[in-house]
Formats: sequence, structure tokens, C-alpha cells
Amino acid sequence: MKKLTLSLLLVLVTGCAFASNDNMRIGYYANWSAYSGYTPDKIPAKNVDVINYAFANINDNCQIVFSDPNIDDKNIPALEQLKKSNPNLKMVLSVGGWNNSNGFYKCTSEGKTAELAQSAANFIKNNPVFDGVDYDWEFPVAGGCAGASCSNGAQQHSPDDRANYVALLKDTRADLDDLGTGHHILSIAGPQAYNPDDKNNSSISNYDLSGMMPYVDYINVMAYDYHVGSEAMTNNNAPLAQAPNDPSANAKYFNVENGVDYYLGHGATADKLVLGFPLYGYGWKTSTAGPDGDGLFTNGTGLNNGQAIPYKTIFTQYLNGDASSANTNLHWNPTSESAVYFDGKQMISFDEPQSLAAKAKYIQSKGLKGVMYWALDNDSCEKNSLVYQMSEALGLPSQPYACPAPGHSISIDNYNNNTKTTTSGIIVTAIYQGQYYVIDNYVAPNVQNKQEGPDSSAGIQAIQGKSGVQFQITPTGSATPGQNAFLCPGSFDFTSDLHVMAYWNPSDHACTVAPLK
Repeated sequence: MKKLTLSLLLVLVTGCAFASNDNMRIGYYANWSAYSGYTPDKIPAKNVDVINYAFANINDNCQIVFSDPNIDDKNIPALEQLKKSNPNLKMVLSVGGWNNSNGFYKCTSEGKTAELAQSAANFIKNNPVFDGVDYDWEFPVAGGCAGASCSNGAQQHSPDDRANYVALLKDTRADLDDLGTGHHILSIAGPQAYNPDDKNNSSISNYDLSGMMPYVDYINVMAYDYHVGSEAMTNNNAPLAQAPNDPSANAKYFNVENGVDYYLGHGATADKLVLGFPLYGYGWKTSTAGPDGDGLFTNGTGLNNGQAIPYKTIFTQYLNGDASSANTNLHWNPTSESAVYFDGKQMISFDEPQSLAAKAKYIQSKGLKGVMYWALDNDSCEKNSLVYQMSEALGLPSQPYACPAPGHSISIDNYNNNTKTTTSGIIVTAIYQGQYYVIDNYVAPNVQNKQEGPDSSAGIQAIQGKSGVQFQITPTGSATPGQNAFLCPGSFDFTSDLHVMAYWNPSDHACTVAPLK
């Protein structure tokens, strides 16, 4: 594997490698990201054309509903304001997703396709911030969520899903058109690969692409997760082409080119295909260099418990802010056109500036509609943002957006008298102008030395920079603010780090707050 070459990276610096065009940029905003501080006002609206708000659910009556009213009720007004400030920005409601797709099967298999379609149109009518609907049925016919985490149960399937999906799209298109308020977007999320050797998992072949084309505006191809951190062998997350030394049985099929070619060869048209781009990677612990000296295709143990690692984390914690050819731990494969980080102890596969440039060129050479990002909260900021860099590479309007101002932290500790220990869990809540903001729930005995960073909870985000903040503690299990509460003495300005020292025993409790030194 070769090191990154500076000449290709200059594509991004000039910002004019490709002609100006009508490529579309779609970014998924996950509603739950607001809990960690990535609220809608942080969306890079100048670098995207459509926001897919994920995810709404399908209830037992085949009605589309918000999945988390507690956070959705806060996010929607913020999206309205974002749209007001950016009048060309479109908002689309994404329905389903990995954990909540079983409603598609239940409704369409029980003869309630029309009800589900009408519900989608009614939702748009009743929530005018949205300009359309995006169905994320993961997945029809085969594949999808199968574990205990599935919110609506393990994904069920039928061979009829293929035809039922087309019927759902046809009815939804008609119902959206009947609203009489202009054209409304109708899109779907599609799988990344076709593997003829594995018919038991998600596959493009399970979609009647020719039947779908008259009704959808475009398909968002989820061209990532070809390999993930829970696998025993290190591999690429989203390679553009097949890597020559990949020994995995599905190497021929698990790459972007194979997936897109299958779409185009089986009824999809290029002007209705949007290429998914991951703003994250997967990593493994491995000290084996492998066939190309980059840690690929070796046995490893997943970093981050095998879960995805946000690009912003990779950029700051692993690349140390340097994604250029000067970083000797960054390796480039010119055949698969993908990069990995390998430092002799761990390997991470992710997209960075050079693979981004290759995919931008691929999008335009194939005449694809554009690019889709999952998910916006994973990105870095300023000119290090991949969303910004993709706009530059595609020759589209772009604007670097500032990194969030550094906030302040709250340290939670046992009371500073070692004879006073916490025997119950503690809920720490901030009070500001009569509103209660939960900082977190600390379960004994793990309350000691718990550090809460500025982005670790929506409660901490809400009181950043505020003056006259009070704190209270309650025992775990007290669901109502103020119930069984003990108000910490004093009020504080959250303009510097704070230290909350508390304990709660059944018959005794105390709390003090002070600036953290």
C-alpha cells in the first residue's frame, strides 16, 4: 500500500477539480444526536441541500409517528428556524431505520399499504417543515435487525416484500401529489451490495428497481458497512473498488463499484442514485502489518467494542489533526481507492480527503445524482469537515463552519468527607430559570470521579455559559423533578468547570458545589 500523495490532495485545496453541476447533497440528521449536544443549529446548512430527519416510527395502527417526542418537540422548531435562515434547504422525514423497520412488513403484508401511505402524506401536511418522505425499510425480503435491540421486534420478511414495496411507493407518491402543495420528495434508502452467494441477507436483488423508478425521486445507496468492527478480520468499511489482497469470500461484491453497477444494470437510472458516504470508520486492535504493511486483512479485536468511530474522533485522537500525506500512519491503496490508519497497534478504515476526492470523481463520471452522508454529527468542522470538502470537490457552493466553542465540564464525586459514602444512586439536576435539566444518573458506587464533558448531555449543553444555576440531587428512581430532592446550597455561573460533591444515604444526604480547580 502506498502513502498518500500530495498531488491528489491538491484537488481539495483548489476546489475546482470538477465542473460545477447539479449534484445533490443529502445529510442524515439523527434526532438522538441532540442528546449529545449536536442540536439542529449545528447542521452545516450551507454544505447540504436536503436534511433527512431520522427516524420516525410506524405504530401498530400503521400510522407514522415521531420516535422520541421528548427530543423531537425541541428539534422541530430548531429545524424550522434553520430552514427559515436557509430558504433553499429541504427537510425530509426518514421513516424506519435499522431498529424500527418491522412496521413496513407488518403493514404491507396485512393489506394496510394504503393506510401507511396516507399516513405519510398526512404527516407531511400536519408538519409543514418537511418537504417529503424517505423510507428506510431495512430490509425487505431478507436481512435487517435480528437482535434484542430491535424496537419493533426482529425484522420479519416475505418474498412478497419486493412487490409490496413498489405498491407502497406508488400509493405514497399519489397521496403526496394529492396534497396539492407542490412536489414533495419521495426517496428510499437502498442496500450497498449484491452478493449472489448469500441470499439470506440484504441485497439489491430484493428490490424491484424498474418498478420503483417511476415513483421515487432518488435512492440513497448505503455504500458503507461492507465490513464492520465486530468482524474478526480487519477490512475496509467503504472501499470504492475491490482490494487485490482481500481474502474474504465476498471481496468481489463488497465494494462501491459492484453495488452501483448492479443498480444501474437492473433498472435504476444514474440520475436517481445518490452515493452514500460514511462520516465514520471502524477500527481493530492489531499489531500485524499484513500483506501490504497497513494492518489490513489481519486478525484483530474491534476498537470501541466494534462500533463505529466518528470521523471527528479519528481526526483528533488518531490522526492528531493531520489527514495529509505527511501523516506516516495514513496508508492509501490505489486499487481500492481507500485509506486506513495503522500505527502498529491499531488499524482504522475510514474515508478521508483522498478517498473523498476519488468518490467525488466517481459520482460525476457515472452521472450519479449526488452524495448522501450518514450521519452529520460524526463530521469534523472548519475546513477539516468532510462535508465541506465534498462540496469543494464536487464544485458546489460551500462554506466552512466553525467548530463549536469549547464548553465547560462538571465533575461528580462522592462527598469530600470519606465517612460519608453514597449507598444509593444519585440523579444530578441543574435548575435554571425554573427549568430542570438532568445532568446524568449516577449509579452507586460508580458516582466517584465521574467527569461530564461539555457535549456529554443535553442538560450540560442547556446551561453552558448561564449564570445563577442551581443544582439538586435526588436518589435514583425519583422520576419527578423536585421529588425527594435536596437543593445544593448556592447558585453558580457555569462559565468555568464545576465540581459537584454529593452523597445520598436513606437517612442522610448532602451536596456542595464549587469551581473545579
